[in-house]
Amino acid sequence: MANSLGLLLISCVRHQGTYAPLFDARDDVEIVAVADEPDIPGWMHAVNVEFAERYGVPYVRDVGDALARPDVDIVCICSEPTRHARLAVQAAEAGKHICVDKPMATTVADADRVVAAVEQAGVTLTYIHRLYSPSIQRLREAIDDGAIGLPFALHLSWVSAGGLTSGSVEDFQLVVDTSLSGGGELMNFLGYHVDTARYLTGLEVETAYTSAGNYFFEPHREHCVEDFGLVCLTLEHDVSATIIAGRSPTQTHVTGGDYGLRVHGSQGTLMSDETRPFLTLFAGPDERRSQPVNPVVQAMLEPVITEFLACVESGDQPLRTVYDGRSQIATLEAVYRSMASGQVERV
Repeated sequence: MANSLGLLLISCVRHQGTYAPLFDARDDVEIVAVADEPDIPGWMHAVNVEFAERYGVPYVRDVGDALARPDVDIVCICSEPTRHARLAVQAAEAGKHICVDKPMATTVADADRVVAAVEQAGVTLTYIHRLYSPSIQRLREAIDDGAIGLPFALHLSWVSAGGLTSGSVEDFQLVVDTSLSGGGELMNFLGYHVDTARYLTGLEVETAYTSAGNYFFEPHREHCVEDFGLVCLTLEHDVSATIIAGRSPTQTHVTGGDYGLRVHGSQGTLMSDETRPFLTLFAGPDERRSQPVNPVVQAMLEPVITEFLACVESGDQPLRTVYDGRSQIATLEAVYRSMASGQVERV
């Protein structure tokens, strides 16, 4: 393999504006082309053309042709979520290593196809996650050190403020149109917290109960998808995780949203908030310790990309693998089944 890994940007319609610059800033990566499927809407082609011009590379309107290029070693997939799995399978079958936007797939059936393709090809796949957030890493260290004993309950919130204009998507249809998104705001955001609960506890999710609705935004009502919801997960050993996730209509929120996490254990409680640079430990009636934490988003994403590239070279497994992506979407499927049934659903 050459000293520089050739990167193909497959679709740029969602968060590629965040990821591509991080790849481009590296000496060991060279963006060699942008590609997408030929029958996508014109506005998507226009976005891809803009990215190709930005990086001075060709735009190939055939993913298979682009993947056949000998200078392509790795791909970054940032299409609408419902195409993630199909494009990842195609890349794996071409022998390319894959970094895909979240969620890796929008159905378990699609996730299983990605797993099979990655296993068959022996390539590396990771998906975008927030587990390298300095606050989550500090939480994990404290839990591993026994600071709060055995965790038994997690409370997580992800409320994106700023109305419909917040975020980094090119078109809001990518969130509310289920043919593109695969779901509403729970599909959009909840995977972050599913990953967090599994990562901090080392346990698998067993059941899900969901209450959600379209409370704030007309586009969500028009497309019959949720903009806000409450999810209760039960993990192995009866550990619970309660999650609030969605989008707020607030336009003037000082920190852009509510991104908090509490972990209750047998001997104490840990609290963090990504919008405030502190991790707080309560370990007794007279013990409260706060530690500074770097909240910069770049500090979460750069390690994902650095680790992905290192694993491509070494053959090691990244922190989030194709199997974690499958577990995440299995939980999301149970969440949506519960939303429809009003009952607790098994994962």
